[in-house]
Amino acid sequence: MYFFDGSAAKRVPLPDEGMRANAYGTRYAIESMEDSGTIFYWFEYAPRKGLVRVHGEDGGKRRDYYLAYGDGTFDMELAADDEGYTWNTYDAGGEITNETFSDRLAELGYDCLVCCTYLYEDVETAYENMERMPDARRAMEDFVSGKANAVECVESRCETPEQGFWGRNFAEINEEATAGEPWWEGVEYVDFDNDGEEELIMHGYAGARLYFDAVGDRVVKVLETAFTTEISCVAELDGKRVVVKTDLTHGGRQYYWVMTYDGCGCLTDWFRLSAGYEGMEYGAGDRYEYRGRAISMEEFEAIRDSIHGL
Repeated sequence: MYFFDGSAAKRVPLPDEGMRANAYGTRYAIESMEDSGTIFYWFEYAPRKGLVRVHGEDGGKRRDYYLAYGDGTFDMELAADDEGYTWNTYDAGGEITNETFSDRLAELGYDCLVCCTYLYEDVETAYENMERMPDARRAMEDFVSGKANAVECVESRCETPEQGFWGRNFAEINEEATAGEPWWEGVEYVDFDNDGEEELIMHGYAGARLYFDAVGDRVVKVLETAFTTEISCVAELDGKRVVVKTDLTHGGRQYYWVMTYDGCGCLTDWFRLSAGYEGMEYGAGDRYEYRGRAISMEEFEAIRDSIHGL
């Protein structure tokens, strides 16, 4: 990673070797459901602001680091991980609430991050193309029409990152998602990450959904939800679009997983809202949780009802 001061490019070390600023990342395992994770391939930065987000590993769990450049080095301002199946958030002083973390992302300028997806031969050329913007809608349409594949995973680390990508075309993914039954198929364009551009959602068998975003000139699968116990939709919470995954078909429980993404396809917040009870209906004496802490029935209903579009 380099910093260009207007006359020369200077190499800048990261604060810790465990942080990676390269074209590879790992998966979030929300509630141990592997297909519900988010895969990352690139680091992100805010052009001309000295802000980056890189991805590392801590005890086998993925962690995101939000770094600010100053005085020849990067300092960590924020971090997030999902250790213990909860969304854990931090600043330089230690753990902070999820709500404080979300507020500080915007206050510090990390809501303006873009993906570093273009590779150049030299630093000067990279600097000249720093604010190059891809045509996201065209990338989506090329995928749907069969002209380009969508990236699903990184198979190996290569000198040229693209050589390690594994992708499939629309027809293959659609055939698998619909179990070969065409009446389940369908696509819609929805801005589910609040970046002002519409992303792609593929419909699949019995309510399955696949969520795709354009990262640079490539289409990347961000999220996949299955049928029955993982019915998902795009909803609105506090004026922002969120992806909500639900489990409402089993007796004795109601689960809601609420996920917030940014324009880089990065998960910036998620929580589980749940009710556990005996029989067919919940009551005042049953178990309710929000962000890993116990709440009352009234609080459960208020939070659930604040998610518009369920």
